[in-house]
Amino acid sequence: MKMKYTLTNLVMIAVLLLCILGSGMLSQFLLARDSRKLKTTIDEMLISMESEDWQKAESEIEKLSTEWHSVMKLWSALIDHHEIDNIDVTLSKLKSLIQSKDKSTALSEATVLRKFIVHIPEKEKLSISNIL
Repeated sequence: MKMKYTLTNLVMIAVLLLCILGSGMLSQFLLARDSRKLKTTIDEMLISMESEDWQKAESEIEKLSTEWHSVMKLWSALIDHHEIDNIDVTLSKLKSLIQSKDKSTALSEATVLRKFIVHIPEKEKLSISNIL
């Protein structure tokens, strides 16, 4: 059976390819944007914890939690749920560490949380190393 490549078929293939590439670029843009926003809040929280301003750290963790829950809805459709679980667990630990004012452990958990969040757009980026 010989397949004919008509102009209609080629246009449909091109449109499909553009849709796939466009959705990939959009999802990468959204992941990077949300990641930057969350990272900024974590950085502010780290500064508060380093200066032992626990009241501000608590308000920052609440802000982060609110931001995360709005971002998580979109991210759950785009990334592996294991990554989302890691962020949820670390965020929960960090909340209790800030409430107990455990500076050194809270700082290390916040750094881990920042790494999880910054890592996701890099992991999901289209690159040769991610394909192979």
